[in-house]
Amino acid sequence: MYETLYADKDVAKAYHTFRPTYPESLAKEILQFIDEKLEKPFSRKLAIDVGCGSGQSTKLMANHFDRIIGLDISEAQIFEAKRNNEHDNVEFTVGSFEKLPAEDNSVSLIFAGTAFHFFEPFENFYKEVKRVLVPGGCLAVFSYALPFVAEFDDHVNSKLNDFRLTFFNELDDFKTPATHHVANHYKDFELPFNNFTRINSMKTNKSMNLDDYAGYLGSWSFYRNYVANRKTDPLKLFRSRFEETLQEENIPTNVTFTVEWPVFLLCGRN
Repeated sequence: MYETLYADKDVAKAYHTFRPTYPESLAKEILQFIDEKLEKPFSRKLAIDVGCGSGQSTKLMANHFDRIIGLDISEAQIFEAKRNNEHDNVEFTVGSFEKLPAEDNSVSLIFAGTAFHFFEPFENFYKEVKRVLVPGGCLAVFSYALPFVAEFDDHVNSKLNDFRLTFFNELDDFKTPATHHVANHYKDFELPFNNFTRINSMKTNKSMNLDDYAGYLGSWSFYRNYVANRKTDPLKLFRSRFEETLQEENIPTNVTFTVEWPVFLLCGRN
């Protein structure tokens, strides 16, 4: 399914352009978890980013490991990741979560940013994780949840965020279990390790204008499926309501504003 959803090159470009980056606090939490059992430099040899997309999550960890492999089933996403790669220690390759490109007991960290919810059947992924992780190695899966405008007065933010919620709810018929896992902050998941932790206190943000924000919402796979099947575009109504509210509040429609996403993390140790 993931391969089909993200196969288009325009989708991969939109993903790279409009999706947020991850906060440094996320990297810090993951590295602290690794360092509880693994000693440096052994703990920083090799990491694999599974479902790396266009490389946002890979970039987060690039300065902390000798070598990182970014893996994604979509050739278009890997093309975009390679095109924007600025790190000599990072390589990107097409491949599946069911066959990780590493030898047994060779990887210190496996991580997945806003991708783990696609890895069904999850048991196949867990089996590969346990095969390639060194003793004491870690699996970290994380994502950002639904966005919120956090720029204006509370009553303006509330109206704008209600428009986003209405847009999100309109897409219900085309949401998958993966969509609900993200909206639920992965609360339905427990990683198959005795040593397991969950952190829900982080957030990330991005400065956007309305075109950027609409571009982000338009990168949702279930939105694209809606448009393809219903032949109507609910994003146009969202934009219209958003612009009207800005005008009513005497705010320029081309204003740049802050968008925030809650970030959640699950870590398990082999």
